[in-house]
Amino acid sequence: MAENGVRVNQVQFAVREVVWTLLWASCDRCHQPAQQVWHAERLAIDIDLDHPVLLLVWVSVHHCPSCDHYFRAQPTFLRPDASYTNRVVKKAVQSVYVDGMAMLRVANRLARDFWVRPSEAMIRVWCHRYSQGLSLGEAYQQWVLKEFSGVLCVDEVYQNDLALLLAVDPVARDDGRGWNNHL
Repeated sequence: MAENGVRVNQVQFAVREVVWTLLWASCDRCHQPAQQVWHAERLAIDIDLDHPVLLLVWVSVHHCPSCDHYFRAQPTFLRPDASYTNRVVKKAVQSVYVDGMAMLRVANRLARDFWVRPSEAMIRVWCHRYSQGLSLGEAYQQWVLKEFSGVLCVDEVYQNDLALLLAVDPVARDDGRGWNNHL
């Protein structure tokens, strides 16, 4: 209990230090080699089964003499200006696209299973970004026509003010999505 009688939740967490420093890196503007001039730190949140994990990521800062530009080395596991690692993003997107979970419930699932709780808005951004990479071109259309049974069930589900329209082929041989193996 805190001094004023307010209960404070305390959770043990781990801090993992990651060093991502390079002596030389290609400039993100002109692609010329740039030497490291100092280090900077970034904080990131990662997934774990046992407790919350905070990453202290040391990155190298480089100066490009060709274009007089300073930039940081970018770790492959973390997007620029991101708070969550790519593993967190992948788990959230898989929860929606593979497991068929409502975005509203994904944050609770990630909190329960992996000790992270991104906002629903952030999960929507991640899913939208992922969906932009899906191809609905000629091959997908041919697959739909070939696999369509001729029966279509249409329904709607509400998440607060958001209406989600669902159209499902109940006789389809697989889960009806066809793109599960692309994650």
